[in-house]
Amino acid sequence: MHLVSFRIQNFRSIVDTGWHTLAHDNITSLIGQNESGKTSILEALKAFHDGGLIEDMLRSDLSLPVVTCKFNFAFADIENYLDKKRLNPEIRKLITTVNSISLSRRWEDDIDSLIEMGDELQEVYNETHDQFLKREIKVMENLEHLNRDIATASKKLNKINEEAEWTTEKVETVRLRMNEIKRNIRKFPSRKRKEELKKELALEEEMFQKLKETVEQKKSKQEEKKDILEALDEKSEVSRKLMDIQEESAEKKEALGLVQEQLKQLLQMTGMYSAEREQRAAEIKEEIYRTDIEKYKDELGELNDAQRIQLLALEHVFEGMSIDSAVKAARKDVDSVKQFYSSTELAEEIFKILPDFEMFEDFSSLLPNRIDLEDIVRANKRAEGYKAAINFLTITGLEYSFFQQPSSRILKQKIENLNGELTLNFQDFWRQNVGKKNKIKINFELSHYDHTIPEKSGKPYLEFWIKDEQERLYPKQRSRGVRWFLSFFLELKATAMDKSKRDKLLLIDEPAVSLHARAQEDVLKVFDDIKERIQIIYTTHSPHLIDVNKLYRILAVQRAIQDDMKSETLVYSARSLKSATADTLSPIYSTMGARLSQQEIIKSFNNVIVKD
Repeated sequence: MHLVSFRIQNFRSIVDTGWHTLAHDNITSLIGQNESGKTSILEALKAFHDGGLIEDMLRSDLSLPVVTCKFNFAFADIENYLDKKRLNPEIRKLITTVNSISLSRRWEDDIDSLIEMGDELQEVYNETHDQFLKREIKVMENLEHLNRDIATASKKLNKINEEAEWTTEKVETVRLRMNEIKRNIRKFPSRKRKEELKKELALEEEMFQKLKETVEQKKSKQEEKKDILEALDEKSEVSRKLMDIQEESAEKKEALGLVQEQLKQLLQMTGMYSAEREQRAAEIKEEIYRTDIEKYKDELGELNDAQRIQLLALEHVFEGMSIDSAVKAARKDVDSVKQFYSSTELAEEIFKILPDFEMFEDFSSLLPNRIDLEDIVRANKRAEGYKAAINFLTITGLEYSFFQQPSSRILKQKIENLNGELTLNFQDFWRQNVGKKNKIKINFELSHYDHTIPEKSGKPYLEFWIKDEQERLYPKQRSRGVRWFLSFFLELKATAMDKSKRDKLLLIDEPAVSLHARAQEDVLKVFDDIKERIQIIYTTHSPHLIDVNKLYRILAVQRAIQDDMKSETLVYSARSLKSATADTLSPIYSTMGARLSQQEIIKSFNNVIVKD
């Protein structure tokens, strides 16, 4: 698989590059002035591969980056790496027919990112997501209605209760009045008075009977309202569980944000600790923070599933199911989706077979004078020359166990034998004289710090030398050009020895900047020789690193406003070079032997260039 095109959004000076296609022959050069954004493109591609992001990669408006890469693709490339049963039928149908596939890495904050499928397949995932979203929206609407119905039913029940209570009190009042009238009838012997009291009693008895009937009606209504409210409360029980889950999710998110902020502050201190003990303590803290972050993310994932189950259970409850049946049906709905790869899960599986993106950069890629063995063992990528040292050890086939040889005599003999095998002949790629016989030897030794550096006393380190026929010098004592080319050669050699089946993409910022013009042409020759095995994207100002016969390899990079370094970065394909400024295209002009802005023979458009 090879990278076909890319799109970068919200990365340093880049707002949106749009889609840009790379050269079909695997060599793409980015040209442009200083501060145009060329290096940002390389760093964005590297960030896509590694997932790493540091604060100064963010734009001032704090918009979060999205880097999307498209690769040539055949289903056979990944068929054996996927569990086909986990492919959604629609996804499987699509993935077997496309000839390219894109993946996007999105940063959720300046520490964490997720990778998901690009446009070709994401639409299917979006459609599934949208269907669930519509169901969830409808459930939430029904839940609002439910809450209103519960409030209304509660209000009506309270009113009935109040009315029933008032009527019951009235019944009791009438009953007491009736008893009083009966006593008075017995008390007064006057016939006339008795007749009056009997009439009054008849009226009270009539009222008493009506009030009793009213009480019965109120009780009936009470039971009816209670039944309604209980039915609504049963539905509400699921919603209460949903709210509990949502509250717990909010708490977890808050805790996650706190740990992420602590990690962010810790990472800002990277490289600023003077003592090794402080550095080690910081590394332990970082490990703890990252473990906590993973734990919170896992818990949030489980809570998200539980939340979706409760939402869908509510949907089924609203349709008339019992709670138990609704929860079972909802769990089945969620499991039916989870049995297939999610967009992120599928992207992560495909990501495993994407090309390795390697950045060749001076600090870590140039061979150092020395490097602590501890930095190699602990994979301290921040150590100067770390990558070059790893390349060197890869070529020699050495592992850490090699340096644990108890006999220093045997160890030194083995190292001496290896040094004798490391004579590299550069004549195939390097036409300049280096040393007397055009040969260079790279030697290394295992040494230990003495008491002059107390904090490292007794600790082992590797020391490197570059020898010719006359003298032995540290890498930094050689010319920067020789050191660069040698380190670059080590990179290519180590990459070629990589036994993994993954393709390689090499990102190189300003290659061979310290080399003579002829040596730069040698570098371009190396690019051409390895392009079938390694894809290359590099930035340059040099006309000697541009093949004027292959301008399709060029992407021009410049600021939207030429003199404003705060304006956004624009990228022009070979077909759009007419839109680029003369300063941006100066390496091409130099290669052609003309500066188009200072002559009148070649017009701005519709020229045909021929070569005698």
